[in-house]
Amino acid sequence: MDTSAKRRGIIKNALIVFLVIMLILTFFSNTIMNASLPEVAAQYAMSGSITAKIRTNATVKANSVTAVKIEESRKVKAVAVKEGQDVQIGDVLFYLDDAESAELKGAKETLASLERQYELKLLKLDTDYYSEELAIVKKQKELADAKAVLASLSGDGGSISALRAQIDEVKALRQELSKTIAAYEKEINKLAGGAADTSLTGEATSVRLAAAKTRFDTAESRYMKAEIDIKAAENLLKSAEKEAESAKEHYDSIVGGASSDYDSLREQIAALEKEMRRAEEDYEIAYSKLGDGLAELKEAWDDAEDYYSEVRADYRNGDEGITAEDVSAAKAAADAAEEAYKSKRNAVSEQRASMKLTYDREVEDDTARLDKLRTQLSALNGAEEAKSALDAAEKKVKSAKDALEALNEKFPETTEEYTEAKGEYESLTKLSQMEAHEVTLEGLLSQDEEYADRIAELEEEMTELGGNTDKKTQETLVAALQSELSTMQHNLARRREEDSISAKREELELSDLLADIEEQRALVEKYKANSTDAKIVAETAGQISSLSISNGMETSMGQTLCEIVVTELGYSCEITLSAEQAKRVRMGDTVEVTNSWWSKTTGVIAAIRNDPKNPGSQKIATIDLSGDVAVGQNLSLTIGERGQDYDAIVPNSAIREDNNGKFVLVVEAKSSPLGNRYIARRYDVEVLASDDTNTAVAGLLGSEFIITTSSAPITNGNQVRLVEN
Repeated sequence: MDTSAKRRGIIKNALIVFLVIMLILTFFSNTIMNASLPEVAAQYAMSGSITAKIRTNATVKANSVTAVKIEESRKVKAVAVKEGQDVQIGDVLFYLDDAESAELKGAKETLASLERQYELKLLKLDTDYYSEELAIVKKQKELADAKAVLASLSGDGGSISALRAQIDEVKALRQELSKTIAAYEKEINKLAGGAADTSLTGEATSVRLAAAKTRFDTAESRYMKAEIDIKAAENLLKSAEKEAESAKEHYDSIVGGASSDYDSLREQIAALEKEMRRAEEDYEIAYSKLGDGLAELKEAWDDAEDYYSEVRADYRNGDEGITAEDVSAAKAAADAAEEAYKSKRNAVSEQRASMKLTYDREVEDDTARLDKLRTQLSALNGAEEAKSALDAAEKKVKSAKDALEALNEKFPETTEEYTEAKGEYESLTKLSQMEAHEVTLEGLLSQDEEYADRIAELEEEMTELGGNTDKKTQETLVAALQSELSTMQHNLARRREEDSISAKREELELSDLLADIEEQRALVEKYKANSTDAKIVAETAGQISSLSISNGMETSMGQTLCEIVVTELGYSCEITLSAEQAKRVRMGDTVEVTNSWWSKTTGVIAAIRNDPKNPGSQKIATIDLSGDVAVGQNLSLTIGERGQDYDAIVPNSAIREDNNGKFVLVVEAKSSPLGNRYIARRYDVEVLASDDTNTAVAGLLGSEFIITTSSAPITNGNQVRLVEN
């Protein structure tokens, strides 16, 4: 017990010494902290009126622009106009080289092709019906012979003749059948070489063929799609390469002799951006190091709290070695440790705030330098935009190449799949055809046996009759020959009719072909006339814009060489308004142009319509412009609104914003033994309206003391000191 009491006494004395040291440090730290607290200015919210204005930017565009295009591929000999030049109807814009264009050569080739087609159609042989007419004559002779035999028949003699005729007919049919059988056997032997093997799983060939047909159709569809995709990717790559080449020429034409200045500016910008990145890294490291020692103070506080809890528990349990003074000393030591930790934490927060203010100012200065360099770079006749366009075009080329390579890498696999599916389908198709031919051949062989049996029966019957022929059979033969003759005559008449219709159709085709030839000749003559002393003139009066061609450049058919802004129809611009802003403006309202110092430029709201991208929440206002403006010029616009009274108005500098919305910081006073402390508290607000100096808000009662400015960045909960008047 004595040892425990002695240990507690040592701890008590150490805590008393620690408490005294902490109180001294706390006094001096509070004094230093109060001197280093951010100084703020504050005022109460006021009621009053605000006349808000809508401020925005817009780009000038012409109300009417005419594109000047070339109808054929030519080389421009001379450009007769300049960007921004005024022209009248009929003024020469471009002179073209004397040369045949690709369109003229193509038109000549097309004309020659049409003329060859016409000549080939004229060389067609006349229709010949000799073979059909000869067959009809032969059939007529057969019919006459059969009728003569029928007229001479009487009694049993007619039966014998009829039997002979039947035997001859059956023999003839059997002879024709033998030819058909031979043809089927030949076709089966030919199919057997490429036909698939008979299924060993018991599946019918039709089932296997249907499955193979499905696989073939799928593979064929993928193969055809792959070919189309590759062709499209190739065309896209060609287009991207052409665009990149054009962007490179445009970039080179802009940079030209100023390339060294341009490169120097880019190097300065890159160096400054690198310097800013390193400064940010150094700031983050220093910001983090300021927190060194906080963890140790927190641990000391936790130990003091644990010791206080232990002493208090022993005292409550009646430990004679623990007195109330020991508990108070332990409590004071814990409080001192807490105060030391919180004092250090507050000091770190203040140092970090000061460091952030310094860093933010350096970033602001570096950003200003960077903006100035970028402005100088942009002043080199749009070199930055041209370089960006070139980079984008080159990325587009790379993307197109990668896409084409990916398609080409996958295409062999698709081709192999298609080839295998096609081979399987064709072999199964041959197997199916071979099996069908075998079934047909089996029937033909059976029919051949029936013919042989029939011939034997007829010969036996004729033997029994003693060679006599049946008159009825001869009558049947005559009727059959008569029917065949009628059919042949009908078919010949039908063919003559069809050939007559075909001849009329060919006459119409020849007439259309002649019209195409005449039209093509006129096109050739038109291109020939343009091949010498050719020029392009203005079809509308106005100002030259978007001039994209220069002396010696090659053009393509349909290419836009320049645009003519029809100045008589005026200029306009468009702005996007929120639904709330749109309620406060009307058609006919005047719009002020604030950055047109060299000329008096005014605007009037001519139309207000729904924004098609956000029809429920935004409107688009069209503004008619008057004064000296140019297409592409960026204007700063101000639209006035009607004044309105509000209950709570604060200076614009009091409004702050973060990811959670807009807010103000309000000064709250807290009493302490060392005097009043002032704490900044966050109040979320809704901005109702604003002008150049003040902002009307909702969310305040009107009695709040609102911070307007501060000597250092502050956040919710920071301790501050008020400006001394």
